[in-house]
Amino acid sequence: MRNLNLKKSRKENIGYAKLKNIDLHELTLVFKDQSRYKEMFIKLVLILLIGSIQCRHQLAVYWGQDPAGGLRLLLEKSLSDYCVNYHYDIIPVAFLDIFFDRNNKNNYPGLNLANHCNTTFNGYPDLLNCTDIGDQIKTCQQFGKKILISLGGAAGLYGFQSSAQAVQFATTIWNLFLGGDSAVKPFKGVSLDGVDLDIEAGSTNYYADFIRTLQSLTVTDVDKKYLVTGAPQCPYPDVVMGPGTKGTVLYDIPEAFDYLFVQFYNNYCYLGDVTQFNPSIQSWFQFAKDTKSKHGKGPSIFIGLPAHPKASSQARYYQTPEQVQQIYETVKSNPNLGGIMLWDASFDSNNVINGEHYSTLISQFLLKDPPEVIICTIPLPGGGELFVSKLWIMVIAVLVTTIVLIGILIKCCRKKQVKETEIEMDEPMLL
Repeated sequence: MRNLNLKKSRKENIGYAKLKNIDLHELTLVFKDQSRYKEMFIKLVLILLIGSIQCRHQLAVYWGQDPAGGLRLLLEKSLSDYCVNYHYDIIPVAFLDIFFDRNNKNNYPGLNLANHCNTTFNGYPDLLNCTDIGDQIKTCQQFGKKILISLGGAAGLYGFQSSAQAVQFATTIWNLFLGGDSAVKPFKGVSLDGVDLDIEAGSTNYYADFIRTLQSLTVTDVDKKYLVTGAPQCPYPDVVMGPGTKGTVLYDIPEAFDYLFVQFYNNYCYLGDVTQFNPSIQSWFQFAKDTKSKHGKGPSIFIGLPAHPKASSQARYYQTPEQVQQIYETVKSNPNLGGIMLWDASFDSNNVINGEHYSTLISQFLLKDPPEVIICTIPLPGGGELFVSKLWIMVIAVLVTTIVLIGILIKCCRKKQVKETEIEMDEPMLL
């Protein structure tokens, strides 16, 4: 007769079956049979490991003013051309240089994009109506680029006389360029990815009120994260943006910023003078670190550079790609470094070295570092960031994937063994 204990033994050892007996169809059914919480867990893992982690330094460039064209060099290309054919990640569109323009109805702001767009709205002679650029922004966003509206610039009429004025302006920017509604939308109703503050003159007051109000509006859009960036000068602290004095935006609300495109040119702390550059960038790194320690979030620092010998006030502020890489190697492991910013796209496309654009040569060493020296930024629920080397991210990804697959295989084996046991239990006993 058959040994009844054999059936008991098989049942006790469910889950230890030989994997070679697994049928592919049964494995597929097990995948489909996973409970909802496992499906949510897998989605969370995919988002964590693929969608949210920033594991390389980024490249930003300003577009819109075409200063190279003004020097009788080649004109600046279309925005979409730079998004499709260059290696930029973030592009601030420059500039909204008048905050309250008396020529426009309701004192709406003035927008200046050089020769890229000259059509305006009826009743708003200084507010551009750039439907073609709106289509180009869509293309850029489809290619994963972040497009910002840059406020201020080296010349313009900007600033606030009161908190109420700053609050009003935040609502205007939200409606014109981001997720709000307006009868006039400069870029065909396209929602940009955030705002950049290139504040180089005027009053330092009330920018914190502007940012707070703007962020109170952006959080209502649950489907999109909007960036806040700034472009201070390299001397620390910046005279206008701070954070040296209460009332400056980087003193009052530093945690609101995602990136700071620090301009390491047109000043004594430019990249070519390491005795001045090193203490300057270390001060900015320390500011970013202290902000994140205190608030759980804060800015990453970009090294801002001229993309051409004529892109700055003096040719000495320009550094070759080889010179930039030498400095980059000394700071790349700092977790507060976000990448490199270039001024600007028009100069970059005019600076071709051995058949490659300046930005292409810069991007090559931004992308080549081995995993153990690349610091990944992981957004944490409720705000804040965790800094982990890319090597550890890869190890964690492999471990999580292995654990999930082992769990699925064990469940498949368990179901197969249960089925076999049930069949045996149904068989007549032979005495």
